[in-house]
Amino acid sequence: MRQADYIVVGAGSTGCVAARRLAERGFSVCLIEAGSLTAGDAPAVRRPALYPRLFHSPLDGGLATIPQSALAGRRLHQPRGRGFGGSTLMNAMIWLPPRRADLARLYHQGGKAWQPEAVQAAMAEVTAWVRPEAPRWISPLVQACIGALQAAELQVQPYQRMNHDGVRRTAGDLLHQSAAAFRVQPVTGFVDRLEIDGNQVTGVRLCGDGRSGPVVWARQAVILTAGALHTPAILIRSGIGPQQVFDALEVSEIRNCPAVGQNLQDHLVIPLIYAAPDYQPFNLPNQVPQIARWQHLHSGPVCCNLAEAGGFLDVDEPGTASCYPLQWFLTPTHYLRYPHPTAEGSLTVGIVLSHPTSRGQLTVAPCSDRTGTQTLLDPRYLSTADDLARSLAAVSHGRKLAAILASSRIIGREQSPGLARSSTTALQRYVQRYAQTLYHPVGSCAWGNSANSVLTPQLTLRELEGCHIWDASILPFAPAANPNALLMAIAYLFASRI
Repeated sequence: MRQADYIVVGAGSTGCVAARRLAERGFSVCLIEAGSLTAGDAPAVRRPALYPRLFHSPLDGGLATIPQSALAGRRLHQPRGRGFGGSTLMNAMIWLPPRRADLARLYHQGGKAWQPEAVQAAMAEVTAWVRPEAPRWISPLVQACIGALQAAELQVQPYQRMNHDGVRRTAGDLLHQSAAAFRVQPVTGFVDRLEIDGNQVTGVRLCGDGRSGPVVWARQAVILTAGALHTPAILIRSGIGPQQVFDALEVSEIRNCPAVGQNLQDHLVIPLIYAAPDYQPFNLPNQVPQIARWQHLHSGPVCCNLAEAGGFLDVDEPGTASCYPLQWFLTPTHYLRYPHPTAEGSLTVGIVLSHPTSRGQLTVAPCSDRTGTQTLLDPRYLSTADDLARSLAAVSHGRKLAAILASSRIIGREQSPGLARSSTTALQRYVQRYAQTLYHPVGSCAWGNSANSVLTPQLTLRELEGCHIWDASILPFAPAANPNALLMAIAYLFASRI
């Protein structure tokens, strides 16, 4: 029988930060991860530019959405890293602190538990752990774009990255580098459900040969950090969720919590693709000379994270005094084809709906899986009129950025959507056919002040003691920036308070 002061479920960004912080405070931690404890040793994990090859690989425990009616009936893949390090095994490593407006919004909604100064202090501590570095190599195409946009007085910057000397650093590395790591016991296992005694969460039950597996007990509390797509599924399998979900599930005790799995949000990116005939195509850098340059000089195309640079645009909302943010980024690839080779150089200007208003849901249904359930994702992308209108405006703003680059003769013709697509109807069809997820699902176990919310603003599970959630599922809204850095700071902050 295993037991520890704290059980942390999920060894991704927030799980590894939480486990390290708790261990450094003197607590024993059992860190449970469904994937391999040595996943970070895979060569493709350490080589930054190769991360697209990990999608659909054994390290990808990802899911897919159900067909999205507003995206031409497409199912969008949702890659999720499975292994010690979580999705830091296979993401773009971008280290982007939250915008001040989002910190103020969290404080406005959550009160003193979310004071911006406290979040920023936690961010500083985590940043010191991560030590994000400036790019060791930037493609000539994006370097030229940065120069032209800065000359036009636009705010653009190369993204800092979770790298060290051009080598990917995962969340697992952050844990291993701590002198307190000996207090963390890693366990490979798939969590079936929480163990609940009365109103107290006492541990977690792992999947075994049958429906029931071994139990790991918590002397203090269980902390769920399995992410926005897996944490709500664990709650539902534990009997915590919407009443209607349980009709087909074999759950003995049910606690009705309609908000579990609701409020699911994600960032959509709209790719605008341009020919760059004066530049070499950026193809998958897996040739021996490229690997050797990376290994010995810590430079070259292998260091590329593809989304090399970007910024934000604050767009006025028509007919109001408010504005909304659009994130944009530059990649020296044909976004819809990479990593397949292309015949000519291409640049993609990606425009992101940073604060989507569409809300979807995650639910669980019976199947023959080891848990006896399957997770169904329905983000309901572009299901609001605001998001659809903003997506069309995003195309216009992206084309304005591209016009600056075209005037500097860096890029040529627009390949996608193409200038022939100029009508509202044609652009809407393009967005519906080619918009992609940026892999930032959040909000499926959101905190709030209402008794109907899943969590309190202190990130404790309502009406149950001994369970906390510190991952992307807790956010009541999608932040404008990539959420990874913010979430790691949140895990640090609440692990310091517990």
